[in-house]
Amino acid sequence: MTRFLSALATLTFVLGIGGAALAKTKATPKPTTMMMSAKPMKCAKGKSYVKPYTKKDGTMVKGYCR
Repeated sequence: MTRFLSALATLTFVLGIGGAALAKTKATPKPTTMMMSAKPMKCAKGKSYVKPYTKKDGTMVKGYCR
């Protein structure tokens, strides 16, 4: 009976640590360009809106008027 309780306690401990580590890695999703700017801003006459994008090096650029 003691072995069973010890094994159960160990299993609970291991699953608790694994679950916390898994939850920590999925807690913050990688932002996408959709998350950066939901609505395009109004630009002055003669200018056009450039949508947000991600550069090859991973840098996120917000939308802007050009």
